[in-house]
Amino acid sequence: KSEPPPNSLITIVGCDNITIDGFVFVGGEAIFGGAILVWGEVFPTKVETDTSHVHILNNWFEWNWAIVGGAICVYSGDIYYKDGIGIPVDVEIGGNIFLENYAEGYYAKPDGGFPFGSGGGVSIWTEWGYCTGIIHNNIFFHNYANMCGGAISLIWWGGYGGGPEKEDYSFVDVDIDNNTIVQNWCGGDKQIPSAVFIGFADADITNNIIAWNYGFGVANENEIDKISMVNITYTDLYQNYPGDVYGVTPGVGCISGDPLLEDEWLQLTAGGTSPCIDAGNPDPGYYDYEGTPNDMGCYGGPTPLEIVSCLD
Repeated sequence: KSEPPPNSLITIVGCDNITIDGFVFVGGEAIFGGAILVWGEVFPTKVETDTSHVHILNNWFEWNWAIVGGAICVYSGDIYYKDGIGIPVDVEIGGNIFLENYAEGYYAKPDGGFPFGSGGGVSIWTEWGYCTGIIHNNIFFHNYANMCGGAISLIWWGGYGGGPEKEDYSFVDVDIDNNTIVQNWCGGDKQIPSAVFIGFADADITNNIIAWNYGFGVANENEIDKISMVNITYTDLYQNYPGDVYGVTPGVGCISGDPLLEDEWLQLTAGGTSPCIDAGNPDPGYYDYEGTPNDMGCYGGPTPLEIVSCLD
């Protein structure tokens, strides 16, 4: 009944064990996901155990545009007809560079519509399905969304009254670990301007550098009903305008200091005197690959960004 929206450079529909590794995506234009759309297609009854696992690793995304998810859109459910439950999608987005991607749309929370203008780099959302996964060790730099999430948006659309009850069979639960999210822009037309936008979704946000974004560093729109579980730990939140957070309180290990990034060939590495060095989660499971405590940002943790692989 439903066909995937046209024009994404790559569209993945209901497939399992898919890896996209080492590509350059430039100039894609689409409704959902200018470069990549991952869609958990529908079936007519309740959610089965099958899950679509997709890994998007070590790619370069530049100058891509969409209404939802400038570079990448991940969605579970029936986009058009709403008469079935989507195959669950579990996605890993790691080791990528997102530069000057755009999400632009001009309606907010339309009845039966879409989260227009959300996720300049990445938008993960669902209304009738499951989306889970991790976004780790990426650079988000100079991306734009005119509604919400200049870099990243995570949205459970049912929270706006359009889908099933969350506890039944629909949610978004994504971790955001060891990313460098700087100088992204969000217009905030009819929405909360932010670099990372959480709308009725669950998210653990840890070991990141989130600095100099136009819009709140992290915004949790559901601060009143408390349906979302959003935790921010061991993250540098610095000079985001008009504030570092909205609707969520920074937790243990969070700091607010100049990360002293060295902007050479977009590497955005933390300088030797940066307060982000060895300041991430001290659990050995988060240690850097060389065995030292976690560095906040995209080069920290056991799987650091390898920018040379993108340039080669």
